[in-house]
Amino acid sequence: MDSSPAPRPQRIIMEGRHVTLAPLDPAAHAHDLWEATRGAESDALWRYLFDGPYPDRASFDAQIVSKAASEDPLFFAIFDRHSQRPVGWAAYMRIEPRHRVIEIGSILFTRAIQRRAWPRPDHGHLIMV
Repeated sequence: MDSSPAPRPQRIIMEGRHVTLAPLDPAAHAHDLWEATRGAESDALWRYLFDGPYPDRASFDAQIVSKAASEDPLFFAIFDRHSQRPVGWAAYMRIEPRHRVIEIGSILFTRAIQRRAWPRPDHGHLIMV
């Protein structure tokens, strides 16, 4: 068995049948993600996340900039391939190349893709490849 450290995950685009994962980009993704996550009706989206909901756009944008710059966790926007709009995000986290360990977490699915059968299997397959 190879005992050398695993390569670190890269900021690449991963295309699936229903979703595409792309490195989180504040300039390209923040507006649509803010619109999909703001307001009291979206508060439940944040229940199991370490951050949010955000009181205003400036606070949200600051966190998106921070997430996009982070190496661990390494964030990706989740795009609905049909609408070509970002509908969530997910991250590789607790990246330990020496031990060949990585976790997938900080997953946010907006209401646009919740309760659909396709996003989770497609997203999960892409991020684990």
